[in-house]
Amino acid sequence: MLHAWIDSVGQVLDESQSRNFTMWPILGVYVWPNPSPVPPDYTGVKQELKDWITGRSNWLDINLPGNCSLSGLDQTISITNVKAYPNPAHDETWILLPDDYSGNAIIRVRNTLGQIIETREVNIKEGKLQVNLDDYSSGVIIIELEIAEKQLRTLVVKK
Repeated sequence: MLHAWIDSVGQVLDESQSRNFTMWPILGVYVWPNPSPVPPDYTGVKQELKDWITGRSNWLDINLPGNCSLSGLDQTISITNVKAYPNPAHDETWILLPDDYSGNAIIRVRNTLGQIIETREVNIKEGKLQVNLDDYSSGVIIIELEIAEKQLRTLVVKK
């Protein structure tokens, strides 16, 4: 689950990381106190974080008593072509689907711990769904849509 979360957040941050590393071209460059070797690209940075989390989890399993399963580390979250605009957002965002789907769907809103904040039926028109964010706390929100037994997910950062 942690690896999937890193990938999801990495996708949300993809555009901003591109602007960041255009402004400050430090990918692949040692910046104190980063460990060596320095990843040459953003994908490498994300993989280094996943490797560290896996190594740390393994160390915890060996050195602390109890049972803990890391079976969810390799799960992936499907975010195929689902966009949220604007993102980050203040009071509302639009979920944009890859086709012009119109019809009913179930929306689940989750926090970053995976806890369901809200579930309700919605009507999508022409591949667009307006989502009001007023009732949610600031931070990352996971929005899931269930359409004809298919689940689509995207992340929204609420300011």
